[in-house]
Amino acid sequence: MTQTNPNEIDLLYSEKKDADFWKKSAREYGRLYWVRAMTTRAFEEGPATPASLAPGNPSPAVRAGLYKALARAFRYADEPLARDISSGAFRREAAGAVSALGKAVAVDEGLSLLAVFEGLNPEDVFDHLQTKYTRLFYDSYMPFIPPYESIYFHEQQMNGTRAERAREIYRQGGFQPSAEEMADHVSVELDCLAHLLGKQGSGEGAEGLASRLLFDHLVRWAGKFCADVEELSGSEFYRGAAMVLRGVLSLEEKGRA
Repeated sequence: MTQTNPNEIDLLYSEKKDADFWKKSAREYGRLYWVRAMTTRAFEEGPATPASLAPGNPSPAVRAGLYKALARAFRYADEPLARDISSGAFRREAAGAVSALGKAVAVDEGLSLLAVFEGLNPEDVFDHLQTKYTRLFYDSYMPFIPPYESIYFHEQQMNGTRAERAREIYRQGGFQPSAEEMADHVSVELDCLAHLLGKQGSGEGAEGLASRLLFDHLVRWAGKFCADVEELSGSEFYRGAAMVLRGVLSLEEKGRA
């Protein structure tokens, strides 16, 4: 774990009130990767996640379906998502796709947490998801978690340089991100990855763009985001989805090695 130096915070924030806020935050919530990213310059690697690959290579279509499902999990919930979680369809889709990649303890534990909601009233699931999402990702009172790559890359702001690099991949890949979220929101990057995987074989350079988005972006920051969600979330769904994503990214990284 990167240690925060109060003197470094003074260098990062010229306004005393901002520096004081982040010194206090570092003392109270320094266990969170994103808080350390806001209070240090040194880039920190993500958590180690043991994983073992399945034989063979999963089809791009299977991987595209998996990332589309994970993108849904980290968007503000809608009623169709709540119904799919309640019926078990969401968990089954994710489990089937991950099994083609390999096996990771984090994925198995995450899928078990997702199963908690099966059989519940979809309206109750919907209310739970929206309430917990708002508190976890949209709230401005500490502790919360900003789901943005720029934050985890120590830019001390949202929609920074990393977002601009992601937008360039979107432009080259013909992906139109939702106007509801910033370009480096985790759900937008996952959605674009699904889009690019779905275009593989089209001769439009989608494979190279997908590799850039996965390994230059998501693998480098989203595991830390997931660890923060697991640390802070009071919802089995968001904690489970984070564990599944963390395990999947570990499998992707292992498959590249």
